[in-house]
Amino acid sequence: MDTEKIRTAEQGPEAVVREHPAGSPLPRHSVEEIGDLFRRTYFRYFEHSMLGSASRTRFTAVREGRIVGYAAFETHGRYAYIMNMAVDPGHRDYGVALALEQARMRAVRRAGLLCYGTCLCETAASQGLKSLLGMRPANLRYGWYHDMVKQGKHSSVLTVTEADPVPEAVLEPAVIKHPALGVTRYLVDTASTLGTLPDLTETGYLDVLVGPDLAERLHNDDRFRYAGLDVPLPRQSWHHCFQLRNAACRAAVAEEPVLLPRWRDSRGQFREVREFLSRNRTAVVPAPEREEVDT
Repeated sequence: MDTEKIRTAEQGPEAVVREHPAGSPLPRHSVEEIGDLFRRTYFRYFEHSMLGSASRTRFTAVREGRIVGYAAFETHGRYAYIMNMAVDPGHRDYGVALALEQARMRAVRRAGLLCYGTCLCETAASQGLKSLLGMRPANLRYGWYHDMVKQGKHSSVLTVTEADPVPEAVLEPAVIKHPALGVTRYLVDTASTLGTLPDLTETGYLDVLVGPDLAERLHNDDRFRYAGLDVPLPRQSWHHCFQLRNAACRAAVAEEPVLLPRWRDSRGQFREVREFLSRNRTAVVPAPEREEVDT
């Protein structure tokens, strides 16, 4: 078990980051503390029932017997899905998040996995930590969360990874729904299926994932914006991701998601994804987002 001491105040006692391997249950009081931490951090967190779950490798930052930070990852094939990061508001800016990220990264390295995760675009702090640890952006999804940060707010996420994703064809079409999030995702394998997609009046987040053979068709469809590449875990193949330009998308664009300066251009658009995907032999290169400029 790894531990790392960090100082949370100039003269204050140290906090210790502890690793809790998958399969080892946490004490009930610790799970309750973690739940309280997320309630202080988010308006409505959608994974409360899974916080502290023994199916994940978890990390706690403890100071004076109290949990002041938490992070986790879940193994899906060759990927470590990094998730559930929170630091108590009173213990931020003292290196707690960095220590958690570093401890998590060491565990991922020991397991021989590649990181995959998302950063909320409320600030660039999480993006900065992920960049420092060698991750790069793969897609930007507007309005993935609703009501999580604060009531009524559509929050966007930036997906980051260590992988060098190359888009592949969809071999097993599917519809993936996350009812708690109001998210719908279509994995489409044929042009005929594209023409019969239902729910395109959906008010929540909706996207379509396709292989290279269908990407150009969606790229020329004004109903969609190109988000980048994504791997819908636990699946292992990356696909082109196109987001429906609906009310959720427009509301999130209006919120002006924060991006790390190195990952945006002079107009605040998502520059890095175009360069990143071009380097990875992607046939479709995202055009400038009109709505990002005009809204």
